[in-house]
Amino acid sequence: MTRRLVQLCLTVMLACGWRLAASAEDTLIWLLRDLPPLTIFEGPRKGQGALDQLSPRLIKRLPEYRHQVLREIPQEAVQQSYASWLDPIMRAHYLRDNPSFFQDSPEP
Repeated sequence: MTRRLVQLCLTVMLACGWRLAASAEDTLIWLLRDLPPLTIFEGPRKGQGALDQLSPRLIKRLPEYRHQVLREIPQEAVQQSYASWLDPIMRAHYLRDNPSFFQDSPEP
């Protein structure tokens, strides 16, 4: 089963136009989310998902790319952050404590 999942993932990556030739500026961004059996972030089988094991091998075999591995933030954490921002008291404290929020960012 794991082998079929790996084959499917590679097929999808190639079918979506994954370029085989790369220049020095090319970066592959690996967006991982907790999606068993592909990736397992927690529990007794942590790190034993198919992509957990495959992605380091692919990264090692693709030295011509820069690699950036991102883990998706759990939706509960995002919702909690939004909820605290929507609370007017919390928002007022944040704005009071962070006056740079209102300043224009410097031009590059």
